[in-house]
Amino acid sequence: MKDQYFGDIRDLFKFDLAFHIIAKGHLVRRFTFIPMLTSPDVRPDGRQRDYTKAKAGKSNQPLKDHLKKCGDEARPDIRAIAGYFTAK
Repeated sequence: MKDQYFGDIRDLFKFDLAFHIIAKGHLVRRFTFIPMLTSPDVRPDGRQRDYTKAKAGKSNQPLKDHLKKCGDEARPDIRAIAGYFTAK
């Protein structure tokens, strides 16, 4: 996972899935997400932000709004996802 791509459709899938696991409190008592951060690169394949093309998570409008806001930052940072889950 790279900060430079934070907020793409892959994150929409990951965090929507995590939200649903957490929301169904009877599935787990505790949930921990530990991303493996890697160094930035110049590849163009990780900036897919057209959420209409997402296969999962596209109906979670609050998450899409949060990811869009975070991804639009000059320096996207994965730690910004904490704000979404804290608010929920």
